[in-house]
Amino acid sequence: MRDIDVMLEADSYPHRVLEITMADDIDRAIERLERDYRDRFVAAGASGFDAWGNGAKIGVEARFGRPTGPMWGPSQRYARRTGILGLFGPLVPFRSVEDAERDLRIEIEQYLAKLAAGHKPRMFGRE
Repeated sequence: MRDIDVMLEADSYPHRVLEITMADDIDRAIERLERDYRDRFVAAGASGFDAWGNGAKIGVEARFGRPTGPMWGPSQRYARRTGILGLFGPLVPFRSVEDAERDLRIEIEQYLAKLAAGHKPRMFGRE
């Protein structure tokens, strides 16, 4: 889509510009998280690490062992639905993707410290 198309759509559909901007923010956050943490998790014993994002959350998944082995996967919400019980209606951001990423990074750093202290991930959250 050309810049002029986005500008024309912005006049008619301002929420679409917000969606495009949020999608770019999500993509950049995913790239930063994978770049900053993949090697650190592998060094701590993970067999894989991925970051992900959607219209409401960003998160990471660290796999330990085989594909069906233990996994650690926190996420942070940055948008929610406004309808009945939060199940219906449009997704509305209540904080920025950057704020959600910052909180997610705190969780990640805490878990990496826990791994460095000798924690061994186990299935089903058992400690």
